[in-house]
Amino acid sequence: MLQRLTITFFLITLSQLSLAHEFWIEPEEYQIRSGRDLNANIRIGEYFSGDTHAFFPNRFGRFELITNNGTVSVQSRLGDRPAVQQRVTGNSLLTILYDSRYSKLTYDDPALFQDFLELEGIEWVLDAHRDRGLPDAGFSEVYRRFSKTLVAVGNGRGDDQHRGMMFEWVLQQNPYQESNESTLTAQLFWQGQPMTGATARLFIRQYDNVDSFRLETDSNGMVELPRRTDAEYLLNAVHMIEPSPELAEASEAVWESLWASMVFLVGP
Repeated sequence: MLQRLTITFFLITLSQLSLAHEFWIEPEEYQIRSGRDLNANIRIGEYFSGDTHAFFPNRFGRFELITNNGTVSVQSRLGDRPAVQQRVTGNSLLTILYDSRYSKLTYDDPALFQDFLELEGIEWVLDAHRDRGLPDAGFSEVYRRFSKTLVAVGNGRGDDQHRGMMFEWVLQQNPYQESNESTLTAQLFWQGQPMTGATARLFIRQYDNVDSFRLETDSNGMVELPRRTDAEYLLNAVHMIEPSPELAEASEAVWESLWASMVFLVGP
């Protein structure tokens, strides 16, 4: 049976579309003591700069805090900023997980669509778009966000794991534990399987400076990240597919984009 599809419509201008790419959950502190409140903002923007967004339950399917002791839903109130304001206890690598519902945008300028595809390394969509006989402008896309943030509570012990999202990054090392390695490794999963040959964009913020990198997953869906002490990381990938007939009918969209992001700090 077809599940009910929740589609949110937005009017997006040129400047908004060109700036508002990444979606991530940014904690006020990446390392907190047990028994303290975890405060974290929903952000949309780029290069670790973006607007904060309030807690609205109709915008997500899952919004959870996952620790070694289990999983709890984020219990914020409607309109709260920060969107996460919740006490956490124990000693654990904590995952903030956000699995959004569908949203929709319409491209009235062909250049916007092309610029987006080139930026995210999915230019093949242009040929597929033409092969399907789709118009250059006036068409719509639906999109979903799959976001993870890693926070150390207490001693921060634990490992990142695949949490069942359709499009998901999994970090292979605990970034809050000491290491002599010069790199970190992240693995990208699509529908539970490693995704090969995918373009990823990495942003590293350190001392108010943000560096960006373009990476590509290998045959095991892996990318290597340079390890920098006391630096924040934002890793993002975009996948584009043709929507299912049911979703296309419900949304009148011709493309579906899926966004996977991960945020963490490499501890000192």
